[in-house]
Amino acid sequence: RFDLADTVDRDRLFATLAASPPGVFRIKGVARIAGAPLPVVVQYVPGRAEVEPARKPSPAAPFLLIIGRDLDADGLRRQWRPLLKEPCDVLD
Repeated sequence: RFDLADTVDRDRLFATLAASPPGVFRIKGVARIAGAPLPVVVQYVPGRAEVEPARKPSPAAPFLLIIGRDLDADGLRRQWRPLLKEPCDVLD
């Protein structure tokens, strides 16, 4: 589980999803896109990424779950770091 920053840039989110390594099967979670009125649900499978408005506002902090096999946890942390909540103890 990665705790995302309070808001993230949509283009950077999609670019980071698209750069997922081959072992990633799925990414899902909730994010707050800069300038969007409601949080969005994030869904990713290789070759396809989408966000859609959440059905209702959520008080939960934004997060992503990355599901896969033979994943390099340190590499994923480096890849996602620009979008993560700071400070992030698991990275420091």
